[in-house]
Amino acid sequence: MNPFRAFRKRWPTHVAGRKRLTKPRGRRPWLESLESRQLLAVDATMGLGPGTLNGQVAEFEVSINFAADAGERLTFFSLDVSPSSDQLGGSNSDYSRFSFEKATPLLDDWRQIGFFNDPVFESSVEFDDSLIAPISPGSYSLGTLRVDLASGTGILGGSILVSISGPQTVIGVEDSSGNFHFEPVSFQPPTQTLAALEINGPQTIAEGSTYRLTVDTEIATDGTINIQWGDGVTDSITVTSLATSNEISHVFADGDSTPTIFAELRLPDGTQATTTELPILVSNVSPQFELSGGDSVDEGSAYVLTLGAVSDPGDDTVTEYQIDWGDGQSDTVLASALPANRQVNHVYSDGPATRTISATVTDEDGVYPGVDSLTVEVQNVAPMVTLTGDNFAKTNEPYVLTIGPTVDPGDDAVIQFIVDWGDGSQDVILSSDLPSNRQVTHTYAEGDVQRLVFVDIVDEDGRYPAVTSLELFVERSIDIEVVVSGPDVITEGDIYLLNIGPITGPGSERVTTVVVDWGDQFTDIFPLADFSADGNFGHVYQNGPVNVTITVQFRDVTETSLLDQSKPVQVLGVPLTIDDFDNTASRPGETDVGDVVTAFAEVTRPSLLNHPRATIDWGDGTVSQTVTIVEQNGIGIINQTHVFTTGGIFTVRLTVEEDFSLPVTAETTAFVTGTRLDRKRLQIVGSSGNDIVTVTPAGSGQIFVNMTLPGTGNIRQSYPLANIAGLDVYVGSGNDRVMISDRLTIETLIDGGSDDDILQGSSGANLILGGPGDDEIAGGNADDILIGDAGRNLILGYEGDDLLVGATWSSSYSDRTTALSIWNSAGSFDERKQQVLENFMVSSDFQPDSIYGGVGQNLFILSTNDSFAGRDNNLKPLTNAIEAGWTIPDTPSPGVFTFEIDDVVPIVFTVGTTNSTELLLDTNLDGKVSIVDALVVINALSQLSAPEGEAFATLAGNLRRLDTSRDGRVTAMDALVIINEISKQTSPSVSGDGESVGIAADQLHSVSKKYRLTTSDALDPEATGRIF
Repeated sequence: MNPFRAFRKRWPTHVAGRKRLTKPRGRRPWLESLESRQLLAVDATMGLGPGTLNGQVAEFEVSINFAADAGERLTFFSLDVSPSSDQLGGSNSDYSRFSFEKATPLLDDWRQIGFFNDPVFESSVEFDDSLIAPISPGSYSLGTLRVDLASGTGILGGSILVSISGPQTVIGVEDSSGNFHFEPVSFQPPTQTLAALEINGPQTIAEGSTYRLTVDTEIATDGTINIQWGDGVTDSITVTSLATSNEISHVFADGDSTPTIFAELRLPDGTQATTTELPILVSNVSPQFELSGGDSVDEGSAYVLTLGAVSDPGDDTVTEYQIDWGDGQSDTVLASALPANRQVNHVYSDGPATRTISATVTDEDGVYPGVDSLTVEVQNVAPMVTLTGDNFAKTNEPYVLTIGPTVDPGDDAVIQFIVDWGDGSQDVILSSDLPSNRQVTHTYAEGDVQRLVFVDIVDEDGRYPAVTSLELFVERSIDIEVVVSGPDVITEGDIYLLNIGPITGPGSERVTTVVVDWGDQFTDIFPLADFSADGNFGHVYQNGPVNVTITVQFRDVTETSLLDQSKPVQVLGVPLTIDDFDNTASRPGETDVGDVVTAFAEVTRPSLLNHPRATIDWGDGTVSQTVTIVEQNGIGIINQTHVFTTGGIFTVRLTVEEDFSLPVTAETTAFVTGTRLDRKRLQIVGSSGNDIVTVTPAGSGQIFVNMTLPGTGNIRQSYPLANIAGLDVYVGSGNDRVMISDRLTIETLIDGGSDDDILQGSSGANLILGGPGDDEIAGGNADDILIGDAGRNLILGYEGDDLLVGATWSSSYSDRTTALSIWNSAGSFDERKQQVLENFMVSSDFQPDSIYGGVGQNLFILSTNDSFAGRDNNLKPLTNAIEAGWTIPDTPSPGVFTFEIDDVVPIVFTVGTTNSTELLLDTNLDGKVSIVDALVVINALSQLSAPEGEAFATLAGNLRRLDTSRDGRVTAMDALVIINEISKQTSPSVSGDGESVGIAADQLHSVSKKYRLTTSDALDPEATGRIF
């Protein structure tokens, strides 16, 4: 029985006109508080109801009307109770009105209004009267009203004191201070009793279970009962159906939850007669499913577990399963990832063991451990191993058995192997002692028997007998003794001799053949009857370097090997050899641009060729990658053609390689008529005719080349001087003239070729080769190498330290550039001389050359009949070095010369001496030993027939002293030696009747047909009448 309770609400200010506030229908009354500030005439309405009293329902609407002007106090109050009817349809249009006066001011704070709690009236009652009371400006609330009934009981403070039954009379209303009194007003309560509604059922129900609710009602004979189950579901039953069953059921789909069941009774017209409610608890239920699978599984094998369908009375969804396999491992499986067959796998690593599998389920309501469990027996599996070995064994020889890797599906470790060899013996081998190759050996004593080898394995789970076996036959050994020997190292292509010694021993009579596998894919079979007496067998290894092993088998008549012997051999490789690599343009002047040039060579090696492959770099940027090699009798023949598109000097390189051998290379030089600038060297190649080549400086840092070639005309070309570091001029055969301006200091290499040429170098370092023919060669101001080659040549060194060669020098282009580089190096004269002589291989041409050293230290290399001269006492002659095999070293001091002839005691000439002993060497009887005397003696000693030690002691008389050649007579050659030196040392032209040199004029033959010896005679010793 709850009283009506008013609540406080702030009244709106500044209200103009009349306002009526109406309380919506509801279970609780409310009352607006009033505020008199700045009020005008205002109407306000307060509604009370609906409510119940002793199961009866009624509505009240109480109007509180008042009016006031702004700033005035509230002076009257009236209360109206408007007509109302009950919920069962009873009504009364009569109403009563009463008025009251208030003698004392209203309380400032009326905190609560008490009125009939759940009163029911059939007829309405109206109160209408004025309450005169001053109200100060401010906010007010009504206090407690009291209604006294005629029965003498009333309502005070919102508390219901008595029940209403029968006609009642309102005799008064008073406030909480007892200040109100009214005249009695009578009214008649409804004569009909209101209906009552009651619901009952269990306080707790599990989700998914059927909840049964009992519904009871009183008085009501018609209408609808609506049930709100509190989970969003509503059911309705009619009052008339309760006569059949007063029970209504419902299933709560999900828990945990605490719904409140609410029931209401509505009359046929839709009016709510009464309501009630019942709170309950819906509990959650754990989902259920069943695990299924085999009762046992082998260790190492996959165990298949099936997760049965989930059963859950609630509206829940499983999100994951957690499987505890009972061996310390678990798997979490998302429900979304579970396969359609709902199976999961697990491998138990070791047995024997009993494992209990349990499952935990998770859904949106929580985690449910141990939903189901299953016991599995994990069975141990015996380990396996494979034995390998020969099917035959021999007595007294070790038999090798290989124990393969152990295969065990379980997590087990082998402790030991027990090998039963089948002959009554066993070996126990710890796993840790088994070698890395897993091989064990056994020697059988008895032969010609079958044996079965067994192996037991022991691990931490126990011993497993005879897990594997191997059957073999043991043969009786045949004892054979033989020695196989031969060299440890052999060179490919050489004959290797393998020696097989005498075959002895009890089993030797069974040997019928000897098979030799040479280790290079060749095998020879030798019947024992064909053995040589010395036991030597030859073989040629074709390829090296390689290491081979010779295997010798001694076989019986069934081709069964009774004994195997081996011999390791190292075969050394021999590189390929390129022979006679040359080309058809190797001689200057014979090949023009556009001609076909053929490079040819032979490729050989001591043994057979192994797929030789060759490339040729032509030196002009073109490379022939696939050069054809034709093999004939073990020799590779190469003939490759090429066309040069420009003139010049080209280094052609041949590279050959093959299997089992390093590449080898060879080079040749091709000359093509024309000019080319290559790597800062200007190359000029002439023709086979009489060419004229001049190279001069031009303006603006240019160099100008003019070539006049027979049949072609002039070829003129300019080049930037800064781009040129050297000149290479090859003019080929013909009487050629090459003139390099002495205003150029460029390093120059000139080859005049055959025939009579005039060759003049630059002021830089020159190497000029006259070639066969009578050539005039002139050097320059630097250190030159001037080579006359075959023919009668005039060689002029001019200035600088020159190497002057009267002999023939066969050399390549690289030889010449190397020699010139050495001669112009920074070493001393002696150091340069020593190095250049080591690289010179000259031979005599037996023709007279005239060689003039000029100013500087000059080194002469002369052949037979050559004459030479130096200047300023700087003569460094090497006379007839090829023929006599002796040299003249540098002058140790001015005017002193030391001559060495093989192991003969050196003879020292001191120029200008008057020593009586040395005067014996005064060949011209001028009273002193001079360079002329030295030349005479040198010439004499150059003759191989000259008796040693006699050249000086036996010479006597004026005439005999002039016999410089020791041929028993004074000839023009004798005079040449003397006159040549006198001409250069005393005056440029010597004339007279010969007496000036102590020689009777009629005793000498003048080649110039005059009675005097001149320079012409010296330069034309054979009286040809011409000088060059």
